[in-house]
Amino acid sequence: MKRKLLRSQFRINRLKELKKKSITHDSAIGIDNMTYSRFKQIEQSILVKIRKEVLDESYHFKTYKEKLIIKSRNEYPRCISIPTLTDKLCLKALNETLKNYYPEYQRTKLPQEWIKELRKDLAIKGNNIFLKIDIKSFFDNVNHNLLLKKLKKRIKDKKTLSLITDAIENPTGFNSHKNYEGLPQGIAISNILSHIYLKDLDEYYDKRNDLIYIRYVDDLLILCPTITQAESLKKEMKNKLKDEFYLDINEDKGKIGNIYDEKFNFLGYEIGSINSSKNELKIVMNKKSILKIEKKIINLLTVFKKERKYTIEKMIFNLNLLITGSLIQNESHSKYKYDRRGWLFYYLQITDITVLYHLDQFVRDKIKNIDKIDNDIKLYGLKKFSKAYFEMKYNLSKTTYIFNINKVDKENKQRILKEFYNKEPDEENIDKIFRYTILNQIKNYEKDIISQIS
Repeated sequence: MKRKLLRSQFRINRLKELKKKSITHDSAIGIDNMTYSRFKQIEQSILVKIRKEVLDESYHFKTYKEKLIIKSRNEYPRCISIPTLTDKLCLKALNETLKNYYPEYQRTKLPQEWIKELRKDLAIKGNNIFLKIDIKSFFDNVNHNLLLKKLKKRIKDKKTLSLITDAIENPTGFNSHKNYEGLPQGIAISNILSHIYLKDLDEYYDKRNDLIYIRYVDDLLILCPTITQAESLKKEMKNKLKDEFYLDINEDKGKIGNIYDEKFNFLGYEIGSINSSKNELKIVMNKKSILKIEKKIINLLTVFKKERKYTIEKMIFNLNLLITGSLIQNESHSKYKYDRRGWLFYYLQITDITVLYHLDQFVRDKIKNIDKIDNDIKLYGLKKFSKAYFEMKYNLSKTTYIFNINKVDKENKQRILKEFYNKEPDEENIDKIFRYTILNQIKNYEKDIISQIS
């Protein structure tokens, strides 16, 4: 039965479904320079080609286009691999195939969900010592032979294994040679393959009763009772990663301490003690994330000051989108009616909202310094980080404060697209283009946050 998993995901109708979700107006263009418009024109022939070549094992990925992302001046740029639109769809279908083989990875936890779990764990008395470990260049050092050995335990279909191998060996950028080590970051299957690669490690530490273990990609956090145990665990983890997974730890980013004496950063949050005598903890945004948001606000206002055609209404709209993010109707069978998008949703686990009041004042102070507009209308319609937080946390099902893509009527969609984005789609495509435009902007806001937690 499992041999049919690949075939079922590469049916033409299934590829059409996946195409709607993965190939959009704002999809990055690969090395063949095929645009979304061109893809749409020849879509049927592309789908037929993908299915035929995958099933007869003649499908070949085109070299991934290289994009470098700079995290900070002290770190090497991260190399992102951008597939062609055709390859992107193929990889999406392959990713769905892998999810069927590994149903435990149908959905992976978001950073804020890990922090929520961590808050519960921190409430358990006794595990006051934290051990933070960072796996050095994790994606770059995944051993292909070991990964395939692990995959073969569950996947017996040679076509599936061959397609996975071709995808991860495919070169990026000007490199014309196949890669025999590492997972290309940016392609659909890398995330699930990274989980499969470290599955044995996770299972080993998850079942231990003498500690609490959390891993998000290459960031590991262990809570245990004593410093001595933490030091022993660090040594054990270092040897285990080296001997069993061919990975090293980053000594510069590791840390051991008492959660009530020292602060530590994890997944974009800073966790530390309020009052060590009362064992009270404070969970807040880390300083890097705050600086990123402040910089984003300044950038938005700088564009407004420099561009004559940038209206006050557009400035307020963009700031509000940054502040509140957006709700969007969930089409899956999730328990949530709406998907929540935007950077603030990452930080619903903070226990101290002082920073949100700081950001409220920060944006208002910056706006008041703009000479281009009258004081009376500068703050009209501008939303607040603090109120958005309370609406998300306690009134999400009824809120009208958070921007909701699905509750904007066609007339306003058309007006927003025309006035704020210089787009005039025909009536048939308004809903689709509005959705993609807004989500793309929010995605750009989220990127800086994600860069702080991964």
